[in-house]
Amino acid sequence: MHEATIANNIIQIAMRIAQKNNAKRVHRISIIVGELRLIDFDALKFAFKVLSEDVPILEKVKLEIKSKPAKFKCLKCGEEWGFSSKAEIGEENIDKIHFTPDLIVNYLKCPKCGFNDFEIINGKELYIEEIEVAT
Repeated sequence: MHEATIANNIIQIAMRIAQKNNAKRVHRISIIVGELRLIDFDALKFAFKVLSEDVPILEKVKLEIKSKPAKFKCLKCGEEWGFSSKAEIGEENIDKIHFTPDLIVNYLKCPKCGFNDFEIINGKELYIEEIEVAT
């Protein structure tokens, strides 16, 4: 489960930040997840809960997950568009995109001109936006 690895990394980072700031508790962790990561938020929250259960500094921590919509720009006509559904890339390609969002360029075309060379403006993000601690 890819989400468990992400959850574990969030926990490790939060613990380092708390330790660096001499915090007694982490109250809230806010993360940004790009739509192209195709992360199952429920699986991520579950993995985070299970992996943080025995970590006293993370007791009662609130994990907030914010989704960043995908946005593309055609390099031929300049058209900008978003990702409308997983069906656009085909169910059989979901795992490929999940692990390597840049592969989306192999499965989409510009809706205006049909060109398949475009840049990904948004949607690949995966980072901690904020960690709220109590000292």
